[in-house]
Amino acid sequence: MSEARSRGRPIGQNTRRGIVRGIAADAPVVALGRAICGDLEQGLRREWLVTNGLGGFASGTLAGVATRRYHGWLVAATDAPVGRRVLVAGLLERAMMDGTAFALHALEFADGTLADRGFEHLESFILDGSIPTWTYALEDALLERTVWMERDRNTTYVRYRHARGTRALDLSVGALVTDRDFHVLLRAGEPPAVELLPDGAAVRWSVGETRLIVRAANAAFTPDGAWWLGFRHREEAARGLDDTADVWSIGSHRVLLEPGASWTLVLSAEDGSADGSEGALPDGETALAAARARDTGLLLDARAERSSPLVRQLVLAADAFIVRRPEAGAAAPVSDAGRSIVAGYPWFNDWGRDTMIALPGLTLATGRPRDAAAILRSFGRWVADGLLPNDFPSRAGATPEYNTVDAALWYVQAIRAYHEATRDDALLDVLLPVVRTIVDAHVEGTRHGIGVDERDGLLAAGEPGVQLTWMDALVDGWVVTPRMGKPVEINALWYNALCTVGPWLIDRGDAAAGRACMAMAERAARSFRARFWRRSGRRRREPAPEPGVRPVAAVPPPEWPCGQIHPRSCRSRAPHDIRSADPRSARSRLPRHVRRRPGGP
Repeated sequence: MSEARSRGRPIGQNTRRGIVRGIAADAPVVALGRAICGDLEQGLRREWLVTNGLGGFASGTLAGVATRRYHGWLVAATDAPVGRRVLVAGLLERAMMDGTAFALHALEFADGTLADRGFEHLESFILDGSIPTWTYALEDALLERTVWMERDRNTTYVRYRHARGTRALDLSVGALVTDRDFHVLLRAGEPPAVELLPDGAAVRWSVGETRLIVRAANAAFTPDGAWWLGFRHREEAARGLDDTADVWSIGSHRVLLEPGASWTLVLSAEDGSADGSEGALPDGETALAAARARDTGLLLDARAERSSPLVRQLVLAADAFIVRRPEAGAAAPVSDAGRSIVAGYPWFNDWGRDTMIALPGLTLATGRPRDAAAILRSFGRWVADGLLPNDFPSRAGATPEYNTVDAALWYVQAIRAYHEATRDDALLDVLLPVVRTIVDAHVEGTRHGIGVDERDGLLAAGEPGVQLTWMDALVDGWVVTPRMGKPVEINALWYNALCTVGPWLIDRGDAAAGRACMAMAERAARSFRARFWRRSGRRRREPAPEPGVRPVAAVPPPEWPCGQIHPRSCRSRAPHDIRSADPRSARSRLPRHVRRRPGGP
């Protein structure tokens, strides 16, 4: 594949600055002081996230309270990028100095108790590149905690450094473990099987379940073995869901941390060495250096090493969403070369529409054309009846849903953006047959009533009980915004797809097919203007179950004028606008949690 990357000036480049060494050369974009760190409500509103490129992650609140069922120090993707399971729900962290105990963690229970309140000692928080670091003030000592995950492995590192002080800190860290689908909370039952290791313990809840290993060098491990009951997750309560979970304490590591020294706890769902042994314990300092080197490499790939701290932070943030998805499908055997994009954390998997919309910004703008190509190839293998999957299920091997009218059209636009950025004709030649099947299926008609209306050349879609556009809220089988008919933005995408594919076919010697696409595009454009376009007078709208109109995001051709939509109103402030359903209609008055896109349980 071509090594070409996006043309032009490096993103966000500031030519007045010299080359910096990683993002830490300037003040971090995310740097919080005592006023926020020590305040519970402020700390609960701010969340951190680290990822591993498999769909696995670790996340929590700044204050240390697990407010969501998705919070945990190790959420492993057991069938990348899905099969995500919470394995380590929390850590019990205490530092002793001259007989005084300082908690770093905080726990909230179902009876309203907030125990240990470690955030009261939290002096600062920074995001150093992609790596979060907390600093706790314990009398005259400063203790740092740093968290990251190893790339392409379900392994979390938690490093503690005695950054300042005159006396040693007696540090104790214990893991609160579980083994559950990350959508489901677990209550007390049969305890797990715990195997003691020379440097920690291995935990397995039942035969065939994931084996968790908790290890640390140069520390004494003391086993425990007890249920901790009634942890409350307040964000789940706010969503009207069950909010209480129980976890198992396996024991704790204890280490004497001298001033200037560091120590790392390793939480891993990875198997040991090939011979069945645990293998050598990864060195925390080496692993941290590798994580920081990877951050620097991402910035160099994006040519963002001279950019502002904000731009560099965004480049690194983009990396969290790009994940491995082994290629599979009717056309090819399984391999590990595939890539995809997670639609959002903490609970979304990869979605076709979201992936294709996000692809240019997450990959092409950040100097990652190889990942863009891998994503396009991977999704091309999943095209069925001219459609792209709407979303992939939470378990590997399950058949994806194809209830989307726009994902395949966004796929065409993503290929166009990739080709414009890289001029990679080889990949375009590979994907063009797939693109032709998409166009042909839409012309002939495919699933869910998706097909071109012969009367006007516009794309129609919809059938009862199925949501096909980005307005895809579904409540107890009720499609909140059905939009059956000819949605405006879908037809803008259809027009653009025809205008994109036509020249590709002509350039590759299929002039007849290319001209046919361009003729369909011209007809669709005339019908689009007649049906949707408004010029100061009578409103035009797409067919809708209820009367009324409102502006809708669309992708019209560049030569068509687009007015500005007022940001605080659903009424247009433009002489030219595109309209659909009235915000005063019944479905627009739904509660916010019902109107939003589904994704969580």
